[in-house]
Amino acid sequence: MIIKRTRGVDAGKALAYDYGPGRAMKHHNPRRVAGTVAGRDWRARARTMQTKIRDDGDNESGKRGRVIRLAVAAAPEDRVMSDRDWSTIARRVVGEFTGNAEGFAWEAVRHDPRHIHITLLQRGHDGRLLSESHDFRRFGRISDGIERDYELTRLDRGAKRARSTGPRRTVERDRERPQRSQPSRDDRRVAALEEAQRRAQQREQRRGRDARGRGGRGE
Repeated sequence: MIIKRTRGVDAGKALAYDYGPGRAMKHHNPRRVAGTVAGRDWRARARTMQTKIRDDGDNESGKRGRVIRLAVAAAPEDRVMSDRDWSTIARRVVGEFTGNAEGFAWEAVRHDPRHIHITLLQRGHDGRLLSESHDFRRFGRISDGIERDYELTRLDRGAKRARSTGPRRTVERDRERPQRSQPSRDDRRVAALEEAQRRAQQREQRRGRDARGRGGRGE
């Protein structure tokens, strides 16, 4: 399981993407599987979230975006889990990441058999900002636990990524260098999962067409 984090400034746009057709029309039957924001539909919930951002002063020009986006994806070879499974997984991810899932405004949307998107406001109901320090390692621990408990594919997360050996000058230069390796690795993993899912869906569609063709010929 891979958990990828991105950031934005508008909860409405985030949910509009989740509930819309998506890139290349890949979203099918988008639906909420978990969340803490009340509202009759996603638009009402998005307005509630964006109002909170405004009231907290987090939409001011120049401020860092306070809308955290989490893509949580299972491996292509894993079984297709139910909405109930994904609901429990979403609450677990948010709960372990924040320390208190009920203390934050968030919504998890499923529009694909093998992954969900979570929109999470970084500022909690108590006014404090959620710490994102060491999030790559935190997501790794969360994913490890979910893979174990749900008997999913266990991924090697490269525990020995960082090495402290070598000349001091190299270490200092690495400290100054932007830390881009971890997010790009996540990007590649998520892209690989999505590409494998797309190919699997294409194979299933081809098999369905072949079966219908044989039926029409009376075979």
